Amino acid sequence: MPTTARHTAPKLCAIDAQRVEHALRLLARQWTSWIIHTLPQQLTPLRGCDIARALPFITNVYKPLNEMHIAGLVTRTGDHTDISYQLTARGHAVMPVHLALEEWSLAHFTLDTTVAAARIEDAAQRLRLRQSTAAVCALDAMEPAGPRDIAGELHVGTAHVQRRLARLQSDGVVTRTGTHHGAGYMLTDAGRALGPVYAAVEDWSRLVLRGQDGAR
Repeated sequence: MPTTARHTAPKLCAIDAQRVEHALRLLARQWTSWIIHTLPQQLTPLRGCDIARALPFITNVYKPLNEMHIAGLVTRTGDHTDISYQLTARGHAVMPVHLALEEWSLAHFTLDTTVAAARIEDAAQRLRLRQSTAAVCALDAMEPAGPRDIAGELHVGTAHVQRRLARLQSDGVVTRTGTHHGAGYMLTDAGRALGPVYAAVEDWSRLVLRGQDGAR
């Protein structure tokens, strides 16, 4: 079981959290990892109907394909009756991110699947919500900490931070120091191991998403 990603783990707060969050939201869209893992096997563009046959569990494969085309992850050629798709350089460049996400998932989460694309999508979904990366970074610097302290650090509302921490806790990224009222939050082992993931995501974002940030 791989437990070490290819990137040297930085201190979590030594990243651009907004940039990482923007990239994670893009990569966590449903079925994106599945399609990326299907297309590289093809040396030529693959027709949409063939992608649909390869991934029959996707109800409408053209919806995620269109989102990926808009995001610059795939090219689209042909007319509306015979459209073919192929990964762009941006799409191919995401492979180190997928590797880091898969290794993080394998090391810290038990899932009822052996499919890499499913693990990658699950891992990205755990990290994709706005302010999640910032909250993890804040805890990395000041744990244990309460929602009010983190909200002050992030300059956002306490209620918003509480919701985000609750989601991160349910996803196994943070935990609480106790069950009593006012118990602080701290990172789990999975949360502390996010350095290689964040590094890979930030590297990909700086390489292929120049000029784009969390404004989207």
